[in-house]
Amino acid sequence: MESIRKRFSLDWLPGSEDVESKEQSPATKPSLDEARIFVYGSSMRNFLRNAPNREKPLYDLAREVRDDIDEFNFDELWKAITQLADRKVIQIENVNAPDQNYTIKLTG
Repeated sequence: MESIRKRFSLDWLPGSEDVESKEQSPATKPSLDEARIFVYGSSMRNFLRNAPNREKPLYDLAREVRDDIDEFNFDELWKAITQLADRKVIQIENVNAPDQNYTIKLTG
């Protein structure tokens, strides 16, 4: 998460390594969520737009995004996916897959 904080000059917020307080205040959460969605969402959207049926298996998408984003973190990618799904930008399909390789589909 530190890379997103630094990239958007949010490293002064509580929870950063440079700040004494290790607690994340509720005020920082929206900023970090938006930064995460911007970084990971932009990359995901580019790959999904070019995919057949505008969808990809989660692990394939993660491999492509990993190569596109410095300091990639799968947990941050998953948070961005769930946040974008909540906003109806993408859909998470095949949620019963035993290997959790869900299908991520771009909506609209």
